Amino acid sequence: MEKHDVSQLPAMETEFPLLWKVPIGLTSFRTNICFTDNEILIGSNGENFYDYWINDPNSGVNVIDRKSGKLKCRFADEPLGDMDVNGLLLYKGKLYFGNDNEEFLCTDLKGKILWRQLASGDIEHEPVLLRARGRDMVVYASELGEVKAVDPATGRTCWNYYTPDFSGFKTGDNRAIFKVKAFFSNSHSFFTKPLLADFNRDGILDLLYNAVDGNIYVLSGENGKLLWKYNSKSRLGFMTSLTSSSDGPWINVIEYRDIGDRYGMAYLVSIDRFGKKIDEEPWSKQFNAVGLNSLSLPDGRSLINNVDSIIIVEKGMPVASFYHGINFKETAVEYTEPAVLNRNGDDPVFASEVFVIPGQGRCVVVLNQYDRANWSHGFIELISLDSQKVIKRLSLAARAEMPPVIKDVNGDGSLDILVGCHDEMLYCFDLKVKSSESIK
Repeated sequence: MEKHDVSQLPAMETEFPLLWKVPIGLTSFRTNICFTDNEILIGSNGENFYDYWINDPNSGVNVIDRKSGKLKCRFADEPLGDMDVNGLLLYKGKLYFGNDNEEFLCTDLKGKILWRQLASGDIEHEPVLLRARGRDMVVYASELGEVKAVDPATGRTCWNYYTPDFSGFKTGDNRAIFKVKAFFSNSHSFFTKPLLADFNRDGILDLLYNAVDGNIYVLSGENGKLLWKYNSKSRLGFMTSLTSSSDGPWINVIEYRDIGDRYGMAYLVSIDRFGKKIDEEPWSKQFNAVGLNSLSLPDGRSLINNVDSIIIVEKGMPVASFYHGINFKETAVEYTEPAVLNRNGDDPVFASEVFVIPGQGRCVVVLNQYDRANWSHGFIELISLDSQKVIKRLSLAARAEMPPVIKDVNGDGSLDILVGCHDEMLYCFDLKVKSSESIK
């Protein structure tokens, strides 16, 4: 394929100094970072997202010095089993996480296992903390369709919820019996972190799960009972947005309606706090593909991303949008003339914070997982929400999907950005913006 008008974007470090980089293994769009005063804790999928050989020594949990970037230790990386870790929860000096080996663990910050329990399936996202009636609970969910709340100190079950078609292992089951139906027909119920909001107005945060089975489940944070379920009767995108208001929260998801191909027509669907659909708009014609996450604003609105636009949502409805794509020309066999194509890769993600750059106003970072003109590289766009313009486009060393994390990592008073790439490195760059300018 002959390419035209294609050049590599400037490297990230040409604008933002590289403070350090450290090998940690692969990260996913479900990877988060926990911070102590001196350390970063981050899960890893090791060298492979799918551990076919049941041996990947680089998976587990990494502990990194915040200032030097030195890898201090790695733990929960036993030699046998699929020890991939995506999400972590740090609570009262203890770490809580699941893995792809059907386990949920509580450890200290040096990796000593305080308690460990078998789960009903792989755990693909970070746990969340809930408080109900004076009781703290850690909540996690398995791919096979169980949501479980446990006591942080002991791991004792507080409550659990099973999807109607759950067919995995329950407490007391004989695990020597392989459940074929579960692992081949119900292996992706709960895949991403739940969103928290008080849907039933009882003063306790509830859990919203956007499940890959095409359903949205809202569970009581107090007892795990199903408050309502929304059945899309189609495939749902991973992105789930919550906007707040006096009559909210409002929910946005993307539904893909089957029209004979893999994806079909896409719609942006708005749902109220009772689980009732209030509106839908064609998405694929208006906005193209959708991003993997959303970003909440202090005023209760949220930002939804897609391949080349940012959409502002209020009370479940899109109220504004602006374009930020970049194009290039390419000649291929199927084109009679050079075609103008979008360089922005599908499934973009927002970085964690909105921050202020003097003279530019409120800014966000969008990670494009890959550059269509240079497929081995991802790139970031630094975008002003106020001027609705791209300030910088900068190339990364490799493709990437982990949402970048913005924080004063090394404690020098300046915001930094952490980016995990598919070259198995975690990079820390200085954004050269005062940490006091973070507004989220």
